Amino acid sequence: MGKRISRTVLGLCIAAVGIGYLGNQFSWWHFDLFFEGWWTLFIIVPCLVAIIESGPHLGNLLGLAFGICLLLHQQGVLRHGFIRRIALPAALVILGLYLVFSSFSRRRSVQYKAGPGGADFTQHPEYLAIFSSDYPKNAAKQFAGGSATAVFGNLEVDLRECALIGDCKFEATSVFGRVRIFAPVDCQVQMHSVPILGSNRCSVIAQGKGPVLHIEATSVFGQVEVL
Repeated sequence: MGKRISRTVLGLCIAAVGIGYLGNQFSWWHFDLFFEGWWTLFIIVPCLVAIIESGPHLGNLLGLAFGICLLLHQQGVLRHGFIRRIALPAALVILGLYLVFSSFSRRRSVQYKAGPGGADFTQHPEYLAIFSSDYPKNAAKQFAGGSATAVFGNLEVDLRECALIGDCKFEATSVFGRVRIFAPVDCQVQMHSVPILGSNRCSVIAQGKGPVLHIEATSVFGQVEVL
């Protein structure tokens, strides 16, 4: 449903551009796609598509706010110094609200813990690193997806010993940080990537069998890597 809506929105945007230029030919109005700050659409539109397809997450919300601020700056609405002053406080507000509301929407899961230093057997883990580094290893035998979020931090999530119960989704978000995921064996990996002045990379060789692990990767001045 989300992908269908995003394709509809994209189609309407393309049609609107065509109508705009068509109106120019008949002198109905003056339309120019290359307005001041037009390049910010390459940040705003992917974030909107990501929100429609997979719901609001920390990465696409920060990216959307960043793109809108840049557009307003290019239009002369916001001054450069003002953006610099509010950038960090605004990011902290979005991060705080994300952590608050995501705690209410998290699915319940049965958790099992090994001894100190051992593997995590959480079926639906949610790993988070803020101004820190973490190296969790998950060996759940009924893995059902999860998430990894790094904000000014580093996360290396080892899922190589997991056994997927079926097709599932794992959300990876990196904001001024890095998330590295070691994918489970005997499964297919499909990455859905939204890089916003960041990079997402999947090095897993495609296989024709096994359940599919869908990785929703969003990077804002960061990196998400799947190995």
